[in-house]
Amino acid sequence: MTGAGHLDDADWEVPSHEAAIYAAKAHKYALVIPVINEGERIRCQLARIRAADLRVDVIVADGGSTDGSLDPDFVETVGVRAVLTKTGPGKLSAQLRMAYAWCLREGYAGIVTIDGNGKDGVEAVADFIAKLDAGCDYVQGSRYLPGGEAENTPLERTIANRLIHAPILSLAGRHLFTDTTNGFRAYSARYLAHPDVRPFRDQFEVYNLLFYLTVRAGQLGLKVDHVPVIRRYPDSGKVPTKIGGFGSKLALLGETVTAATGGYTPDKSTVKYASLAWPAFISAAVLLPLLFSVIAAPDYSPDSWALYELSKTVFSDFYRFNHLRSFTSVSEYSSAFAPLWPTLIAMVDATLGTGARTGLYLAFLSYFAFALLSESLGRQITGTRWVGLTAAMVLLLGPSMVWDELEAGRTIPLQLLLYAGVLKGLLPGNKISALRAAVVGFVAGLAVMNRFDAAFLPVFVAVILLWITRNPARVALALVASIVALSPWIAYSLTTFGTVFATDNSAVATTLDTRAFVTDWWPEPQPDWSDDPVSWALKVIGNSGQWAMNAASLLLSPFGAAIGLAVGCVGGAQILCARAPGAPAKAKLSEPFWTLVLFVFALAAMMLPQVVTGYLEYRYYSGLFWAGLLVIAAWQIARGRTQRQRQFYAHCPAILIGVWIAGFAVVQALGGVYRVNPGDQNWAQFEADVQVAELERCVASDPSARILVIGDDEFAAKAGALASLKTMMHPRNMAEGRLDEKARAAFFETWDVEYVIFRGNRPGDAIGRFPDFAQVPDCDAALFQRVP
Repeated sequence: MTGAGHLDDADWEVPSHEAAIYAAKAHKYALVIPVINEGERIRCQLARIRAADLRVDVIVADGGSTDGSLDPDFVETVGVRAVLTKTGPGKLSAQLRMAYAWCLREGYAGIVTIDGNGKDGVEAVADFIAKLDAGCDYVQGSRYLPGGEAENTPLERTIANRLIHAPILSLAGRHLFTDTTNGFRAYSARYLAHPDVRPFRDQFEVYNLLFYLTVRAGQLGLKVDHVPVIRRYPDSGKVPTKIGGFGSKLALLGETVTAATGGYTPDKSTVKYASLAWPAFISAAVLLPLLFSVIAAPDYSPDSWALYELSKTVFSDFYRFNHLRSFTSVSEYSSAFAPLWPTLIAMVDATLGTGARTGLYLAFLSYFAFALLSESLGRQITGTRWVGLTAAMVLLLGPSMVWDELEAGRTIPLQLLLYAGVLKGLLPGNKISALRAAVVGFVAGLAVMNRFDAAFLPVFVAVILLWITRNPARVALALVASIVALSPWIAYSLTTFGTVFATDNSAVATTLDTRAFVTDWWPEPQPDWSDDPVSWALKVIGNSGQWAMNAASLLLSPFGAAIGLAVGCVGGAQILCARAPGAPAKAKLSEPFWTLVLFVFALAAMMLPQVVTGYLEYRYYSGLFWAGLLVIAAWQIARGRTQRQRQFYAHCPAILIGVWIAGFAVVQALGGVYRVNPGDQNWAQFEADVQVAELERCVASDPSARILVIGDDEFAAKAGALASLKTMMHPRNMAEGRLDEKARAAFFETWDVEYVIFRGNRPGDAIGRFPDFAQVPDCDAALFQRVP
């Protein structure tokens, strides 16, 4: 760019000004000196520049001096080509816009800028010109480079510059800077006229243009370099500066952060979204090591083994349990678990022969798909990358949350995927088609078929659909589709239990006992809400308090610390950016954002079953935290001034939380290295447990007998799943000593218990509670049989 004729300056915002021209253009480069009431300092500086015989035309950018220092008779004698006097609003950056625009229109190939307060050594101007001649687009002067000199620099400025300002702009500008507060610098005309720079905007008022131009060159891949300079402050007296008290310094920091976070970067006309290849790679890089760390000996729970046992019944005697875990019904058929997960396990196992680990593989695969769908949702809601993936993967850090579900091969990873699928279907708002509404309703029904605690999801989805579409027909289609998805369980419930929707949690929900659990057994029905509605209401209120306490404890955990750090990072940046000149960015919240908010309320309301039953484990909060994090992130991102700043608000949490997640994955992977070998004992024993085999041998004469397992619920479930033994979990209230002798005897009679096996510690005096049992001879297990 060598001439003004090639400039596209139609949209330049340049403050009104007056131009006093004293000479014709004589050089390739201009030296711009911004001043306001610099008095004798600018006069001495101009004299030194004249004496140095520099190859530049001197342009003074006056902010409206009233001290007579720029008297026309004087400036003409010291070789000044032009004095531009700003008459419009703005401060330093407005003066620079005025001068830079004038110089570009005059056809200068580059501009050197030096402060007009006499602190800088003017001899370095020649070095800047040499760098511009060498093809540099941005050249920063630094007093801290070899050959430079920082004389009498105030300590606070040195600290702020070296430890705060320069590091921040170096990171943002992708180039190591040492002296970014220094106004001694040079720009090529190509840089200033670059269509992706656009420095001529009214938002540049105070110091922000300097900081923006510092970071933008490196971001665009332009050539950046440095020049050592001398900057001398006076030995005594007032420091020549326009930066005042604490408020001004805080505003300057706000301008710095705004520039670093992209708050001044112009938006592109279109935003191109990359594929999900990188999120898929990162998700796999995290999840595969985690899978291999547990694959040899998955940490299965009683629920895990129960789900696997039920999967074996899918293509035979549907949902007929061998082992007993719920005593709310005398039926041998289960109403404890929703059928979708066992059905998927059965289908995959029948196809691939993956055995008891099928649930583990499906859990990891579901979570991988959920992470990618969450990333897609994040892009759709916020217009930025990584926020959705971050919201999904951070759940791995939660105590007893998603990681526990993954290594136990349980249902919540699939539930998160289904929740994300429902939300994805709702985001088009009033443009939702009839087919899409039906699909959303069907997926909501599948979520209920995966976990009964989502029983109200179809209703909430219908309410959201009605709100965003105002179309009752769409709502009706969604509800019908949900019923279709639920119809297999409805048919099973009616034929097996005589009720429309069977679940063993219903009795726990209505009881007055605050400690009630599905594995409790009572010889007679316990008081419920119909007996004492007030006591039942008090129980629910107490559970609500526990729900809030659990949520608070999650926020106070390392999981919460990671979230707090990420949210705090963005929030702190936004507080500082609000101090920068210009109107504070107002959150531009889209329709998908409000749909997300409604969905969060739905997920919160869907925890009502947990509140009523008192089942308030941390893992049940996973969906709510995921969607809640998306809301917080979307709101923070929407406050970005530009697309680039919005991207920063997404990337910053992703990096901070990503480091945390990477550390977690490494620790878990290293801890599981010794268990990975498929040929080792752990791998083989997972599906061929020697203790289960020993119990099977010991009861071979009566394999259909009921076996009460004391002290190990997982073993009870595993024996039922792997050996089809009719094991029973120890009733929880019996284990806690809440049943008297008469009630215990009634239990043994009701369930026809033939054997008792003690797990963990040896039975010792415990067998004294079972006087009618004698130890089975020639059995390595602590197994006792009822005496005839």
